[in-house]
Amino acid sequence: MDAAVPQLDGELLATMFGLTSAEQRVALLLAQGLTADDMAARLGVQDNTVRSHVKQLLAKTQTHRQVQLVALLWRSAAVSHAGHEASTPAPLMPGGAPPVPPASCPNG
Repeated sequence: MDAAVPQLDGELLATMFGLTSAEQRVALLLAQGLTADDMAARLGVQDNTVRSHVKQLLAKTQTHRQVQLVALLWRSAAVSHAGHEASTPAPLMPGGAPPVPPASCPNG
């Protein structure tokens, strides 16, 4: 595994967003691209339980769609990996995309 690739830190996410251990597990699996049915099978719970955890994750992270949630989770991991303070994630742009840094001009 490449050490330069950001990895999600479940404990950090739990601290940042006030997640329960169950929500933390669902967040990590969601970030890996698993469906609710796949997560339920892996965790040994009903898919309705997973969906309930996803709803709680959306509320706690103030996101409205799963794509926004996943983008926020990975952006938080990247900030943590870079060694910056990760307690306040960057705001989402409309549609859930991370903000685009301003372009710099070589002449000024």
